[in-house]
Amino acid sequence: MEFLYPLAFGVAVSIFGLLIPAMLSMTVVRMTLEHDRKTGTLFSLGASSVVFVQALIAAFFVRFLTDNPQIIVGLRKASIFILLGLAIYFFIEARKKIKIKGKSKPGNSFFLGLGMSSLNQLAIPFYLVMATLAEAKHWVDFNTNNSLIYALGTLFGSFSVFYVYVCFAEVISRRNQFIARNINYILSGFFVLLSTISAFNLIF
Repeated sequence: MEFLYPLAFGVAVSIFGLLIPAMLSMTVVRMTLEHDRKTGTLFSLGASSVVFVQALIAAFFVRFLTDNPQIIVGLRKASIFILLGLAIYFFIEARKKIKIKGKSKPGNSFFLGLGMSSLNQLAIPFYLVMATLAEAKHWVDFNTNNSLIYALGTLFGSFSVFYVYVCFAEVISRRNQFIARNINYILSGFFVLLSTISAFNLIF
């Protein structure tokens, strides 16, 4: 039953990271509205596949850091600034107005999902910080098997979030401004809290 810990953590982290209305989720909404649920679902599968790879890279890098403890102290210091950076990023995003623009092309929506998800430069740093925290708190031991299970969890979690956007595309398209503002503020506050806790643990 130990495999449930990395699986559940992967699901939780991916859901947490993808709940905010952003480029990928709004594209899911647009493609669903302009075409159909199948198109939106295929896009979601493509985007989730990239999340799996990104989380796997982050998990294996965490294991490398564990095997080289001399790097851990520097990483713990860096994580404070990374978390603060994420807090600032989400606060800035909360101040923006997210709009669903343009016409989406049906094309091959699966490969479009792959391509657009690959452009998300924050993904690997995000999954790396979350995995590093889990390793430091001894929530998950990122050995080879657990790293793979963790990445599978992010695959399931990310697809679940995207599919919610598919199912509620019409509602989200009307309410995205309200959702974006509130969720981004919550995420910003959460990362401030995490950075404060990390700094406290490092000092004391």
